[in-house]
Amino acid sequence: MASPCFVRVVHRHQRVGLSFQTLTEETRREIATSMLEEERYALSEIAFLTGYSEQSAFNRAFKRWMGVTPATYRKSRLRFPPPATLAAIVKTVASMVSTGARQSF
Repeated sequence: MASPCFVRVVHRHQRVGLSFQTLTEETRREIATSMLEEERYALSEIAFLTGYSEQSAFNRAFKRWMGVTPATYRKSRLRFPPPATLAAIVKTVASMVSTGARQSF
């Protein structure tokens, strides 16, 4: 049996014209895109955690949503380091330059 809170959310979305299927698809897409931006999750794990029993079904759904495969989407998002990592690199290089230190990266 669904929780009362969940039922209220579904009913609220139905009032504004969203079906349960649409709500489910949007939720799956949001979770998948968020997880693909982190390397720690395997594609098969993301497929399972978003409710797909087969990775191939997840791949087809993701390509329908985003126009690219999950692997391609992940590669495009991981091309550059996250801002916090980039800031740490800049800080380290600036520190080395100011002290005159030389180090090979």
